[in-house]
Amino acid sequence: MLRCWNCGKLTGVHGRPARSDDCPHCRCDLRCCRGCRFHDPAAPSECLEPKAEVPADKEKANFCDFFVAAEIPEQKTNGSAPKQGRLGEARSALDKLFGKG
Repeated sequence: MLRCWNCGKLTGVHGRPARSDDCPHCRCDLRCCRGCRFHDPAAPSECLEPKAEVPADKEKANFCDFFVAAEIPEQKTNGSAPKQGRLGEARSALDKLFGKG
């Protein structure tokens, strides 16, 4: 079963998600660059597939023919709810920097 790239929770989707599928927990699009195994922030255009036409927004649903769902590991939490996407990552970094984490 597919895990959400954003919150790490099981989505109930099996196999390749449709363009209209989103996470029932955080409402993020599942068939997007961030949920693909070819997504790599360090790669040119953030994609390891050289023939892909890469969209500008990596977190929105797209029509990429090369999409393959990434295997997202279960996220361990310390009793609190997981943070959401880039905003949550930035907030966590600031909390650590200012001693709140």
